[in-house]
Amino acid sequence: MAIEFETMFNIPTLALELNLMHPQIERNYKWILKFLITYGFYTLIFLNIIYYNIYPNLKNGEFIKACQTALLAVVYLVTLFRYCVIFWKGETILKLINLMKEDFQTGDTSIEEEIIVENFAKKGRSISRHFLVYTAYTVLVFPVKHFCLEIYYFVIGDFQILPPYDITYPSFIEDVKFEFIPYVLLYLVFLYYLIYSGVVFVAFEALGLICIVHACGQLELAKRDISSLFIDSDEEAIARRMKIFTLRMQRVYMFVDKVNGTFRLAYELNLKAIVIVLPLTSYAVLESFRNGAINVEFLSILFGGIVSSGVPCYFSDLLKQKSEEVRQAIYACGWESQHSLSQRSALLIALTRTLRPVAINTIFSTLCLETLADVLKQAYTIFNLMNATM
Repeated sequence: MAIEFETMFNIPTLALELNLMHPQIERNYKWILKFLITYGFYTLIFLNIIYYNIYPNLKNGEFIKACQTALLAVVYLVTLFRYCVIFWKGETILKLINLMKEDFQTGDTSIEEEIIVENFAKKGRSISRHFLVYTAYTVLVFPVKHFCLEIYYFVIGDFQILPPYDITYPSFIEDVKFEFIPYVLLYLVFLYYLIYSGVVFVAFEALGLICIVHACGQLELAKRDISSLFIDSDEEAIARRMKIFTLRMQRVYMFVDKVNGTFRLAYELNLKAIVIVLPLTSYAVLESFRNGAINVEFLSILFGGIVSSGVPCYFSDLLKQKSEEVRQAIYACGWESQHSLSQRSALLIALTRTLRPVAINTIFSTLCLETLADVLKQAYTIFNLMNATM
């Protein structure tokens, strides 16, 4: 049974359509107008955060408050970068989607192969669902915290109207921000900022991981192909199976190259950013605890940083493992009992090629759990230094 890409991965597909960056959306005047309205409004909020909050807080030496408002600025910058990647690599992303659609057309494959393809597709769908749940949690944690604080002050007999997030606005807004209509509008603006960022996060992160998991599934099929290469002694059948294996591996190499070309810079920046964001956020959380407060904003960004860098490392490491399994399957396929020079030569070429594992590479390193461990060690070192000196 063929798998429909839009149905299986409806979450990232819908997210791409909502942020107007799906590769199949026509870029016409109507699209430009919608984009300028939605993203222009989003940018105005960011500019307000920079001009009226971060700079004054740093100038006054309010480090913790500057970190709080800087979180929203970081969210905007990350969103902007993801937009640039999606827009710049839109054609490549569309090719990746079409390649996956072709692989999902399993009409001429065996039932076992259909099951493998479907299982890995379900893993990709599960990833997108988990990212949606995390994004929903991150968005909801702000209004829930605000609502709980309102109840707390009401219970202790000191009810007061609290802003949705403690940031400063232009003077003409500051004067009326606690009036009913401006208050509701500011609350909606704040939620718009969070939801907009979350939609881009789900679209970008889930799409990259879906591609990686799909490549893992194709390598699993390649391992199955090579393991059954010499199930009989028919020369033509062996040559046909060898051709299928070779074409599948070439397709995997091409697919992973496109994934690397699209997401390499993003994953590199994720690893570099986590070295700075984790210690800063951890220090801010520690300082909040010392002051008797709990900043769930810091905790959410801390968890989000680990997720956005750790999950790609995990699945890229899984991709390397599948590549190694294919290499071992080539060596264990029973070539020693075959005397055909052409078959042995083809297997030797395939074995030589698989010495370099299939993996997602950043600019300076290979994305894997070992790389993640090194990054976390660096972040922990910076955190200890900050904790000892500040």
